[in-house]
Amino acid sequence: MKAWRSSVRLRLSTLYVAGLSLVLLAFSTGVYAIVRARLENELRGRAEEQLSRLEQVLAEEGLSNPEELEEQGFAAFVLLDADGSTAYASPAWTRLALPPAGELLSALAKDDPSSPDGRPLLLASRRFQAAGRELQALLALDSSETSRSLAVLLVVLCGGTALALGCALFLGYWLAGRALTPAAALACAAERVGADDSSARLPVSGTHDEFDRLAQEFNGVLERLQSAILELRRFSSNVSHELRTPLTAMRLVGEQALRRGVDARGREAISSMLEEVERLTNLIEQLLGLARAEGAQADRRSTPIALGDVAREVVAACGVLAEERGQELACEFEPDVQAVAHPLLLRQALFNVLDNAIRYTPSAGHIRVRVRTLSPGESAIEVVDDGPGIAPEDQTRVFERFERLAQAASSSQGAGLGLAIARRAVETCRGRIELSSALGVGSCFRIVLSNSTAASPHFGADRAAQNHPSQESHSS
Repeated sequence: MKAWRSSVRLRLSTLYVAGLSLVLLAFSTGVYAIVRARLENELRGRAEEQLSRLEQVLAEEGLSNPEELEEQGFAAFVLLDADGSTAYASPAWTRLALPPAGELLSALAKDDPSSPDGRPLLLASRRFQAAGRELQALLALDSSETSRSLAVLLVVLCGGTALALGCALFLGYWLAGRALTPAAALACAAERVGADDSSARLPVSGTHDEFDRLAQEFNGVLERLQSAILELRRFSSNVSHELRTPLTAMRLVGEQALRRGVDARGREAISSMLEEVERLTNLIEQLLGLARAEGAQADRRSTPIALGDVAREVVAACGVLAEERGQELACEFEPDVQAVAHPLLLRQALFNVLDNAIRYTPSAGHIRVRVRTLSPGESAIEVVDDGPGIAPEDQTRVFERFERLAQAASSSQGAGLGLAIARRAVETCRGRIELSSALGVGSCFRIVLSNSTAASPHFGADRAAQNHPSQESHSS
């Protein structure tokens, strides 16, 4: 049932065979009925012909010389007087050992009898006048040849129908596959279309059939989608760039005011303003980073890289932050772990994840960065902390943009973009981020990457299933 629902090809083939089977059944039934009727009519015609000849011979010669009747080549017959007594029975009739003629006449309209050896017989009867007396002739004609012919015809029709349906199923499945080949090509092309490669289009064969019209309409939707995506990216980038200039000017003015000297209240106000400017500047830098991650095409610059080297660089950069908070930052690297990724995007993603862990792991907490091989096709970098953890109901929200959970919202740290940027960067590298977390225990972020250049580029479809545990618990 599942295969029936999921395969248009199978449904088309089955419906084709079902329709053909009905046609063949009707055809075979009609042929059998026509042939049977014709053979039975021919047999009855022969019986009527013999009865006519028997009537003629008896009318001319009577029953004075029965031996002459045997010489005429009649089938088995019996002659009855008007009172139902037997006037004459041919030797062939006697050999058949049939029931009395009276019983046969009463059952004549119901069923034809059979001979002692099982051969079917056809009975025919006629009344006539011969030799000055009224006689009734009862003729028994062997119909076994007709029965054999009908049996052979039935076998031929059943066998031919079964063979035709088998060939029709194979041919229908093949034809359905050929007819749906453009649909499979459109599906494969559609899988390659996404936000990472919005310029891809479905192929148009030029046959102007239904699949061409579908591809053209879908391509029109993709054109509009690409325009909207590019416009959104341009808007985000332009706004971020435009805001950097006034914020830089505000910071310079504030710093100059502090250097010139102001009273205590003014210094406090300017310091507060500079902190807000710094926060807004960091937010803008994150927005620009997100726009660059969304606009990047990692396929063109992805290379095999050593995950241990990338992790060491990021750990070295974040080590000062962990030291300031009194945290222990440890590394556990398996040797020679490789992955295929965009180096800059991977560093940015790992930096954001590790910075997020440092920000929200308590002082004197422990953070471990592990590099290991998950399977022959995948490698991973894991960031494990013993922070507050994330409630199960919040783990589906943490990678969303500007999403901050309760413990993060109470803090002024971050804007809720750090992990969104990390996820986007990892997905651009054809990878995924997984998270396992428990309240009061801690969290484990896992950046999973392919270590093969032939890896499938489609991770977006199952992102929801693979990101079941994710932490922007404290997104920076």
